[in-house]
Amino acid sequence: MASLAAGVRRGFAKAARVLPLQPRRVVPLAKMSRRQLGLTIKTTTGGDVTDSRLSCTDPEQQKLLKEMFSKGAANGHNWDTIFEAYGQISNPEPALSTAFLSLAEKCGKIKEAFDVYAELRRRKELTARMYTDMIRIAGRVHSAMAHAMLADMKVSRLDPNPPNYLALLEIYKKEKDAAGARTLWQQMRQDAVPGSEVMLCSVMSVIAKSGDVAGAEALLLEADCPIITAHFNCCLDACHVAGDADSAFRILEEMKAANCSPDVISYNSALGAIDRAKGGKEERDRLLQDMEKNEVQPNELFMERHIACVLCIPQQGAKLTSELIQNLPEEAQNEAREVLQKMDASGLRYTRLLKEAKKLLAIHQPEPKTEPTPPDPGLSMSEPRRDWVKVRRKDDAGSMIEYFWDRGSGLTQWEHPDCQVNETVAV
Repeated sequence: MASLAAGVRRGFAKAARVLPLQPRRVVPLAKMSRRQLGLTIKTTTGGDVTDSRLSCTDPEQQKLLKEMFSKGAANGHNWDTIFEAYGQISNPEPALSTAFLSLAEKCGKIKEAFDVYAELRRRKELTARMYTDMIRIAGRVHSAMAHAMLADMKVSRLDPNPPNYLALLEIYKKEKDAAGARTLWQQMRQDAVPGSEVMLCSVMSVIAKSGDVAGAEALLLEADCPIITAHFNCCLDACHVAGDADSAFRILEEMKAANCSPDVISYNSALGAIDRAKGGKEERDRLLQDMEKNEVQPNELFMERHIACVLCIPQQGAKLTSELIQNLPEEAQNEAREVLQKMDASGLRYTRLLKEAKKLLAIHQPEPKTEPTPPDPGLSMSEPRRDWVKVRRKDDAGSMIEYFWDRGSGLTQWEHPDCQVNETVAV
């Protein structure tokens, strides 16, 4: 088994023209797209089944199968034990081999996976589900090797299905290989692979990471599946990467025309495009008005990006300082405080960046402006301020008398001072 596996690896390495095997972690698309795209990827039939449906008829193999699905196995803690037990089985059932390759992909065991793959290939027991995991494993080495694995399916007389293509698109997305994604998309169309929202979104996502706005929009015109908000979000992501604010505003309008409502991800990408295009408060206010018009509520990430745009700092890895806040124009400081006030009103959770911004902006709160007291029109600028009061008291004969007293200077007089008399006091 080992010699055959080595020959297969050498063959793929030569075809892909890659360096010796070096494991790399590739995040599965299913884990990324649910959060990022707002979609739920359902497992399809046609060669692929969910792990919960895998079962063996042989009791010993079924026991090993359950051990492969344990939490400890997924973390690679008892990999050596599982690998040794699998190697002692002379004729493993397809379900067990499928589970083994899936576990090898999770644990990054590239050499062991290729050993098992080579034996399964020799015995002609490979399935489309097994190739899905092998494509991911080959992608840890190089995207060209993963593509060669897809081509090997046809040599084994297996038609690639959507999960196989999605696995390869994961690799292209990790490598930011837009050209590879375009080539694969054309191949899928030539092979008459059924289109789906998730498939189109996966291809567009790779294109978007290269900042190719026109290329992402061109895929919308070629699509033979329903267009959803996530597809437009890929175009907006391309605008963000390219720093194309004008296209971002245009695509938001096209979304509404296509009956696709923008969501907070849409506006987050558009805000990023404004930031990279060096847009100012006017463009941000325009976006916020459109967001409010469409009744889209911001989330923590949007508020964080808004603060980052105002403070002219990166959203990730930025360190706020007192000097940075002090050097901000007053208009920018006020806009940042408005964002934080909206955070307080919304009840959203403060991120680290928002907490730091709130703390520093509170320290550098401007002093309140006080209006100067207008001068008394009865006094000239050179005269001291007077504080006249009317005094009422009895004289020695018991009669009530009145006179005026300036408490500031001590001056008294019988005549009215012809200015404001503050109060009347009785003595």
